[in-house]
Amino acid sequence: GGLFFRNVTAVTGTVDLSACTAEVLVDDAASWGMVPRLSLNGFRYGRISYGPTDATTRIAWLKTTQLKGYEDEFWPQPWEKLIKVLREMGHEEDAKLVAMAKQDEMRARGKIRPLARPFHALFGWLAGYGYRPLRTVGWMLGVWLSCSVLYLSAGVTGTMAPSDALTVEQHADDCGKPVGTHNSTWTTCPNLPKEYTTFNPWL
Repeated sequence: GGLFFRNVTAVTGTVDLSACTAEVLVDDAASWGMVPRLSLNGFRYGRISYGPTDATTRIAWLKTTQLKGYEDEFWPQPWEKLIKVLREMGHEEDAKLVAMAKQDEMRARGKIRPLARPFHALFGWLAGYGYRPLRTVGWMLGVWLSCSVLYLSAGVTGTMAPSDALTVEQHADDCGKPVGTHNSTWTTCPNLPKEYTTFNPWL
């Protein structure tokens, strides 16, 4: 059947739904806010009806799932169940947000090995743990633009020069850009040997 948890004004003690099963969950966020301690480990439900389905509310709901004496424990089942239910209900974006929050919670609860935690956090920052792959493209574009501007600046100021010392010595007068003059820089000099291709900072 269904589990109804709405319009609750006061709760004393623990609400323990461990290993319970309900076809429908009918609830509201304010009622869960009245619960001092809550256990959802093993709680199975088919769908959420007339209750919040946004990721922010449901993540806060899952973060209260701790029994007295088990405050430092992390139970993944409630997170996976909510992710599955939200996806089946068509709330794909909220399901992804919950999945990312689960990874953050795992790291916060020490469920990621110490040596792997910096890389795990970096993975979340750069790609949302794989749920935000396009975020990586944004970082790539940012790196490309930063490097392009750096190379462009180096070319304009004459810092970018041939790697061959003999070439630099032979063409220093017509290609090098002495301070205070307007001679060609190394990247625009037409007199360089042909083995030096056209300089393009964007490429």
